[in-house]
Amino acid sequence: MQNYHQMSLKLLANVFATPKGRASMSDPERAKSLIEFCTKSFNSCNHKVAFHAAIVLFNYLLAFESLNKRSILTLLEQAVQAIDQVL
Repeated sequence: MQNYHQMSLKLLANVFATPKGRASMSDPERAKSLIEFCTKSFNSCNHKVAFHAAIVLFNYLLAFESLNKRSILTLLEQAVQAIDQVL
């Protein structure tokens, strides 16, 4: 199961490489789901899963750095808390 989780995260990290992929992830509901998925992944016992989740979240934040993130602020705070617990 962990390998599928890791593979999913690797694929998600690459979605930001194309304009079509970035456009699909600009949907607010998809953004929320993505951040929630990353937050859950940070709690994985497999360090590779947590690493790829960090890459996905970082790519999301870079791809949409100019967008207003008020609607996802609580989710981002939860993600940072999950990262903090791992560290």
